[in-house]
Order: sequence, then C-alpha cells, then structure tokens
Amino acid sequence: MKVEISLNTLGACLTILGMVCTIADAEPSEFRPASPEQIPGILELISAQARSNYERIHTWQGEVNVIRYTVYEGAEAQRIFKAHTDATGMTPEKVLESTEAKIQFRADIKAGLLYSRTDQEKPAQYRNFETGKALGTKSTPGYMISIVTAEFFLHLSSNKSDDDGSARRVAFKEQAPKKCSPCELPSVFDPRTLFGIPEHIWELFAQILKYIGEHGEYSVDGYTLKVEQCIENDSTTYRVRIPRKPSGQNNIFTTVTFSSVKGYNPILVEFTDVQGTRVQEATLDYDLIGGIFVPCRTTFQRFVGKDGQAYYEKNATFKNLRINKPIPSSTFTYKNLGLENDDILIDLIAGKEYIYRNDQLISGGNQR
Repeated sequence: MKVEISLNTLGACLTILGMVCTIADAEPSEFRPASPEQIPGILELISAQARSNYERIHTWQGEVNVIRYTVYEGAEAQRIFKAHTDATGMTPEKVLESTEAKIQFRADIKAGLLYSRTDQEKPAQYRNFETGKALGTKSTPGYMISIVTAEFFLHLSSNKSDDDGSARRVAFKEQAPKKCSPCELPSVFDPRTLFGIPEHIWELFAQILKYIGEHGEYSVDGYTLKVEQCIENDSTTYRVRIPRKPSGQNNIFTTVTFSSVKGYNPILVEFTDVQGTRVQEATLDYDLIGGIFVPCRTTFQRFVGKDGQAYYEKNATFKNLRINKPIPSSTFTYKNLGLENDDILIDLIAGKEYIYRNDQLISGGNQR
C-alpha cells in the first residue's frame, strides 16, 4: 500500500511519497530566443537592476518559518533508523525525516554582523518512506543562538552540560569564520545567501560578459549560453541558461529566470544535466519593502542523491521583515546569547573560561 503525504509548497503541489512536483505559474507561457546582439545588453540590465536593489540593503531583520523534508536511503537510512527513531521492526529501505524550525535574525549587512536564533519547537518526525508508517523519534526540541562579527563567532545551544555534575549550558567564542560573505555555517542564518552562493548574479554575469567580449560568445565544451525573453503586457521575463563544468565534475546547466516585476531578481533557478534531468530547483518570491525587493517565500529541492540523501526539500516563509531599521549594537555581543546564571562561556580565542552571573562574565580560572 502506498501512502501519500501532501506538502504545501509555494503555490505548488508536491506529493513527497510519490515524488511528484508541479510548480504553478513558474514561468510565462512563451519564451523567444534573444539574438546574440541582444545578449550583452540583457545581462547588463539584469546585473545593474539586481545589484542596485541589493546594495540598498543596509540592515535586515525578520523571522523565518522553515519546513524541511529529507529522504534517506541505503546505509544512511539504516543509521537514521537506529540512531533517531524507536528502531522497532525491520529497517526501512528509505526513511523520510520532516522538521520544522522558526528563525529570528538580525543582520547588519554593511558591517558584516549577524545574529540568529533557531528554535525547533517540535521533535523531528520519521516515517517509512514506502508505507508512510510512523517510526517514532528520539529527537527533542531545542534551540541554537549564533552571533558572527569580523572578530569572533559566538554560539550557544539549549543542550546542557553535566560534565561537572551540574546541568549548565555552555557557550563558545571562536575565531570568526574565514569565509563569511555570506556565511554558510549550519547554525547561522545569513539572509545574504538568498541573493546568491557563492557569488552574486552580477558577479557571474560580469565574468560571462568578459568572456563574450573576448571570444564573441560564451560556451563550455561546445554548449552555448542561451538567453530567452518573454514580454507580456507591462512585464518582461528573461531566462538565461548557463553551461558550466565544475572542477572534476560533468557538464551541468544553470537556468535562471528573472522577472522585471520583481526587480529583475531570480524567481526560478534550475540545475539540470546534459540529458535534461533535474538536479536541483529553487523558487523565490519577493516583497517590496521601502522600495527594495527582498525574498518573502523560497523553496529548494534536490532530486539527485547526495550523502545518503535521495531527496531533500526546504520551504521558507518570511514575516515581520524590516529593512534599514536601526539595530542596537548589543545585539551582536554575548549579552544577547540569552545566558543565565551559572552558564559557562568558553573563549577558545583567549583560552579562558567564564561563568555568567548577574549580567557579568566572571573568570573561572580554567585555561583552555
């Protein structure tokens, strides 16, 4: 018997157990190829508009509701089953994991300061992917608070340490990540990632435009850049298919769809192989706040197995967004970690340990 679990995804219909996904209104009805002479102008237009929009964001605050679905198979399914479920009965060939989280974030984009608190209020849920049977869970709710500056990385989880016989939370202060523009740390939500990883679209297009200027057209292993456009009433939509070959990997195509009514920002990003098989896909919608377009809903799906994951999906909905509003400087200090009396802060930079009492850090004398 096949059990289907319906997931609501950005105006789409996804049946996770059936692996069926159709995205409504993802693209206009008709695209027509742009001529080679038009391509540089189109890329320059998209770059200028998207960059201008992004560079007007100085501070960014808000909340995010995140839902994730992961399908594990093979050895990873066995590990998840034994470590995270009640592990009763036969091990399923595939395990479906679903989690929900709420994120509060504060970002001073210009100063490179980040604060995020991720709350998982419900335990992760596990099901047999083939039958839909609930497998139980050993997961527990919790939270993680992270602060990133140019000098340090602070983080605290709700897990308590009882190494010394007392249940206390332990925070850590480490060197700032070397690559944090944007940050890709698991515990840190960095809204800058919504405008491109590892490079912004205007940076990628600048490389492509340079190549076109030197060679007449952009191509990789005989696969040529394609640009299409669709003009409907007062809106223009562009679709750019970029051939790429990551180091040591096979050829892949990145197809990005841009909408003039969304500030020429990406609304659909697709990754396909040379046979046309979908590898990854992301959709983005935007709100206009103070004349600036910022993402308000996003989805991401990975269809090709990776690290034991046969399928992965993340849906994010943003709310209470505030752009270019002041953020107190104390937001990005240990005082915003939510420490309580007798919690510990271990400074791995200075090699010291502190106890938090009455809004102060008191040296514990332990050298690390």
